[in-house]
Amino acid sequence: MPVNLGDMGVNPALPKYQPMLLNLQGNILKSHGRDHVQLLLLQFIGGAAAVRGWMKRWAEAGGVTSASAQLDDTLRQKQNRSKGPGAPFGNFFLSAAGYQALEVPLEDLRRAFPEHLGRVRAPFTAGMEAAGPALGDLPAVAWDDAYRGQKVHAMALLADDDGARLEQRSTAVEQELAGIARVLAREVGTVQRNGNRTTEPFGFADGRSQPLFFGQDLADEAANGGIAPWNPAAPLGLALLEDPFAPPQSDCYGSFLVLRKLEQDVKGFGDRVTELAQQATGGDQALAGALVVGRFADGTPVLLSGTPQGSSGNNFDYGGDPEGMRCPFQAHIRKTNPRGGAVAAGIATDLADEKTHRIVRRGVPYGEGGTSGRSSIQGTGLLFMCFQSDIANQFGFLQKMWANDPDFSRTGTGVDPTIGRAPAGSNVAAQPWPAGWGGKQTVRFDFRDFVTLRGGEFFFAPSLAFLRAGGGRPEVRTPQPAGAAFISVPTGGARLRGSPG
Repeated sequence: MPVNLGDMGVNPALPKYQPMLLNLQGNILKSHGRDHVQLLLLQFIGGAAAVRGWMKRWAEAGGVTSASAQLDDTLRQKQNRSKGPGAPFGNFFLSAAGYQALEVPLEDLRRAFPEHLGRVRAPFTAGMEAAGPALGDLPAVAWDDAYRGQKVHAMALLADDDGARLEQRSTAVEQELAGIARVLAREVGTVQRNGNRTTEPFGFADGRSQPLFFGQDLADEAANGGIAPWNPAAPLGLALLEDPFAPPQSDCYGSFLVLRKLEQDVKGFGDRVTELAQQATGGDQALAGALVVGRFADGTPVLLSGTPQGSSGNNFDYGGDPEGMRCPFQAHIRKTNPRGGAVAAGIATDLADEKTHRIVRRGVPYGEGGTSGRSSIQGTGLLFMCFQSDIANQFGFLQKMWANDPDFSRTGTGVDPTIGRAPAGSNVAAQPWPAGWGGKQTVRFDFRDFVTLRGGEFFFAPSLAFLRAGGGRPEVRTPQPAGAAFISVPTGGARLRGSPG
């Protein structure tokens, strides 16, 4: 019997979840947690039969890690108190062009992955380049060549804590694919840390405020700061939908993956923070940066403190800051996770509705210039990745209706100062920034355009059953809708098995 996509606080030890976890790729419901990542962007050249045969062989040989295997590896490490590297990890994703290269007709794809008409047009079948105008993206002529023109048919994500072992494995996969697929690009990402905190290239703590699917993770969050007023629990349907091309068996699920290569101008960002500090915070650069991002570099939410406290808190909402004088409305984390702000602005009917737009982030930094906050090295940024069950309603909505809208969640707020793009042809006014922290005065200051899209694509993470069958079956099934999955949020979960790592 298929799982209920409305389930939250999942205990993966329960028998009803076992078939789903065995068929589901890892990394979707919880990050793989490895320090080194390589993305192989593939274009099929050997014909559909050859590609299907390779997918079958690679999946059966363990090249793709199931959610169940991910759980088992984490549990084994916890039981052994191991400090060594985890097992090598792998994902495999197909683009719409990739499915067509496997001889799946476009009309079948459109039936299998119907576009959910709404405020954002970002259909999987059209690809990211076609969705660019809806997302506010610059023309793809500025992208890296590998990403232009729907060239990318598939992506293999390989991850490991051992960088040398990962390099060997990536090379081996390329050799296996000789004559079957061309490697258009190999993107290399490495987790950055400041002490025990992961950071992104601008130097700010990253990885907080994620939707949580497992009871163990919810219990840990409740013990580490609480889950009221902000409960990060999420139903399975936020990330999962039925794999419409899987063999005729139950519990075969997948997820849409959005990949965006975001180059970050680290030096320009740092210089602009200095200018903002001079105008708004009396020269306090740490506070100025926190106003831009919504957190200090150490993760402290600026809503909760005007100084860094060494705590990446997550249990808060913005109800106590209705004028944005502690955390500005345009701050990155307030724009992209308004914690009730979309309800107040009339964009969402209630908090449950607002939470349907969340995404499951899995990004990793690339390049070498992001740790100091002052580097002028080019080619530094984030390999942004996120999972969701509906690209238009989640990533697309977040980008267009929140990050790019200068009037969300208050008229004149401006665009998100990190990932926001002003609407084409518009002349967005400078943003209002608190003069200090928690006062009543603001200053006008323009802060944007330090992140540049260098390419990307929409993918689907098919089930292991699909891959082991060499590409599934030709019949098309309409995926189970996720709309019913967004129900009330529980307050905790079971502790019967270690959460995936």
